[in-house]
Amino acid sequence: MRGVSYITDEKNRKKAVVIDLKTLKEHDDQIGDLFDVIIAESRRDEPSVSWEELKKRLKEKREAVICTSLHLRSQRKRSLKSFPHK
Repeated sequence: MRGVSYITDEKNRKKAVVIDLKTLKEHDDQIGDLFDVIIAESRRDEPSVSWEELKKRLKEKREAVICTSLHLRSQRKRSLKSFPHK
């Protein structure tokens, strides 16, 4: 592919890839897909989580954020009430 070159070791084995910026921009979608595959492959041995478990965790996080937000809002209201007004 034009705009792509390889860095090789002393035995001429490919060790790295160099992609020029123009080529990178032209093939942005394919490069993104490649990175997705690399990330998925790097996480192959990680434990998986079921869809139901993921939804449960996200719901718990959302509830925690809402509770924190409400707590901070009530603290702000209390501190504003105690602030001396002229």
